[in-house]
Formats: sequence, structure tokens, C-alpha cells
Amino acid sequence: IIKSKKLDMEVLSKYDNVELFPSESPSHRRKRKTFLELLLEHHLNDPSFTEEDVREEVDTFMFEGHDTTAMTLSWALYCLGLNPDIQLRVQEELDAIFEDDISRDITREDITRMKYLECVLKVKGKYFEYSKYRYRKFSINIINLQSLHIC
Repeated sequence: IIKSKKLDMEVLSKYDNVELFPSESPSHRRKRKTFLELLLEHHLNDPSFTEEDVREEVDTFMFEGHDTTAMTLSWALYCLGLNPDIQLRVQEELDAIFEDDISRDITREDITRMKYLECVLKVKGKYFEYSKYRYRKFSINIINLQSLHIC
């Protein structure tokens, strides 16, 4: 996709009367550049910003959010598992909201009623903020954990 979009932009840029990113569409509304267009425009203006750099930026925005969300939910479930009393209160709150209809979709109103669950997630975020530890490098190569060696 990146190479295809770059080729389109290069072809269009050869024509003087064609704007690479027209500021107005036929309906006279301003067209915003996509994230990919902004990155490729920078790449075309500055070759030191390589196609690989473009791809890394796209990957970061496209996939890192999913990873962070998955890890945040994993830690939240882990913390709930360690605290059965809190887990029970969350379950009771959800039971009160959904009553006997557990197959229905969650509504915006349901979410506003999840006060205790919201507090639990906020406290979990305070103590287990995944993004703080994600890129941390350890200087120790081997950690001994109950006679289990992790390299």
C-alpha cells in the first residue's frame, strides 16, 4: 500500500496543474491529508526519511494501540483474579446492569453505570501502566525465579 500510494503521489507531482493534495474537493469542503499522505510527503521532500521509516511510523500507530489495549486488559484481569472480593463487586455491578439479558449489546448508558469497574480500571492503570515498562531494557541476562532460569 505504501509503495502504491508513493507511486501515485510521484506521478501526480509531475503535473504542474494538479495539486498533490487539493485543498478543496468538488463540494468545496477541505480535504484533509491522511496520515500516510503526510508521511509520504515528508519522505518525498526529505529522502533521509526512508520508506522503512514511513512503514515503522505506520506500524506504530496501527498496531501499538492494539498491543497496549491487550496488555492493559490482561493486567486488569490478572489483578481481578488476585482480588476475589473486588472481582465479586465488579460481577455484582455487571449483574445489576445486565440483569438476565447477558446476550444484549452494551449501550452507552450501561457504560456510564459501570462506576465501580471504572474505578478498578483507573487504580489498575495507576499501578500497572504498561507503557512505562514496555521498552525498558534490563542489564541482567539471566533471572533466577524459584530455580527457573529465564534467559
